[in-house]
Amino acid sequence: MPAADTTVLRSRHHPGEVGRSVLFGASMVKPLGACMIPVMLGALTSMLTAQPVLRFLTIGFPVALAVASAWTVFQLLRRAVEVETSGEAVRIRSAWDVAGGRVPEWLSVLDVRREDPWISIVLGHDARRLRISDWPNSAKLEAVVREAAHAFAGRVQEKLDGR
Repeated sequence: MPAADTTVLRSRHHPGEVGRSVLFGASMVKPLGACMIPVMLGALTSMLTAQPVLRFLTIGFPVALAVASAWTVFQLLRRAVEVETSGEAVRIRSAWDVAGGRVPEWLSVLDVRREDPWISIVLGHDARRLRISDWPNSAKLEAVVREAAHAFAGRVQEKLDGR
């Protein structure tokens, strides 16, 4: 489906050449800290009231770790960091895709809307929202995605007209 002429645009959050384990570890620091706050406050409260602490910590820490891990993977899967266009075809890669070397399939752009501070892109059955401030060349991003949408709309119109 893609032609030879492709455009690749990267966001400020693009992980570069790092692997998934490094990306996951670096991205998990804040969620783990946030999930550990209730555990630590509960442990402090238990200590100050002369209640047993070990049971609270042995249950609280694994739960906090599991929640932080799930949240981190969810965020990395939904954070779009790379947009590649080729004619009417577009593919958007998440941080998780880039770090793991996964290349998603090419999709056609059905709609593009600018809703500050977002650019909303509808690809097949999926809609993605890209924060404009995350993309250094957001004007070019919007232009190439709009061109892809117009190319797809033109091809569909030609088929409907019977050309």
